[in-house]
Amino acid sequence: SNHQSFYFDMPYAKYPLKKTYEYKPENFGVTKDNVKNVLGVEGEVWTEWIRDRERLEMLVFPRMQALSEVAWSPEEKRDFADFKARLDDFKPTFDALGINYAVDKISLPKNPFKRSKILKLFSNGNTDLENQLNAQYKAKGER
Repeated sequence: SNHQSFYFDMPYAKYPLKKTYEYKPENFGVTKDNVKNVLGVEGEVWTEWIRDRERLEMLVFPRMQALSEVAWSPEEKRDFADFKARLDDFKPTFDALGINYAVDKISLPKNPFKRSKILKLFSNGNTDLENQLNAQYKAKGER
């Protein structure tokens, strides 16, 4: 399992959703000859920094959807824009099921200053800023 792509307990500010989706085994030492020996992929969630279900779900969803597509779709058929459109169509299902997914501003962070702040706080033991921001964005109706 690749740390930069599949460790779901890390902040999106460090490893955005697109990193999970764009995983390519050959970039991490898996050659075309030995890819046949790979049985699958996995996403890890180490919960020592995750205090509740709300944060756990925000870290896992939508990363789990990206992992699933990476695991089961041939690379030549993957397209992030298409994945993103399908994910957006699926978000009402998350809402209906009561799943606390990361909104785009969290899962696809663009502001380098905000990302830096989140990473600094995370490194100093405050692991909850992304979750707090996610709740604020959702309260404003963002997805």
